[in-house]
Amino acid sequence: MKSALWAWVFALPWTLFALFWESGVLSIWSDRNSAASSLEIAFGAFFAIFGLPFVAIGFWLMWKPIGVMRKARDTAYGLTDLRLFRVVEGRKRVVASVALDQMGPMDRTEQADGWGDLRIQTHSHYDTDGDRVVERFEVVGIPDVARLERLILENRTAPR
Repeated sequence: MKSALWAWVFALPWTLFALFWESGVLSIWSDRNSAASSLEIAFGAFFAIFGLPFVAIGFWLMWKPIGVMRKARDTAYGLTDLRLFRVVEGRKRVVASVALDQMGPMDRTEQADGWGDLRIQTHSHYDTDGDRVVERFEVVGIPDVARLERLILENRTAPR
C-alpha cells in the first residue's frame, strides 16, 4: 500500500499539469477568443488531442492506490494442514494455492508492528536464455507474519 501511495506524489502534479494544459489549449474555443485564426484553432485541436493521453495516465495513476486498497480488502488467505491458499474476489474469483510439501525457502519481511509479507519459493526453472527463474507464492499484508511462518514450518514438519 505504501508503494502505491507514492504514486500520488507523482500523479497529482502530473494530472494537475495535464488538466492545466488542456484548459489552456481549449481556451482557444472560448467566447473570449472567438477571433482566433484557423491556424490557431488547428493547433488548439492538435494539442488538445495530444494532451488527452496525459490526462488519462494521470487519472489512472491516481486510481492505482484505490485499486490496491480494494484488492487488499478483497483478498483472503487460508492455511490448512496440507495447503496455503489465496482467494481474491473481484470481477472474477482468483484462487491460488501451494501444497506445504512443495514449498521451498521462505523470505519474510516484517514491520515493527508485526505486519509483513511472506514470499515462499515453490520451484525454479531455466528459461530459453539459460537464466534461472524462481517461482514464488506471495502472502502480502499479513498481521503477525512471523506467526504465519511458524505455523507453516510446524505443519510442514508434522507427520501426516
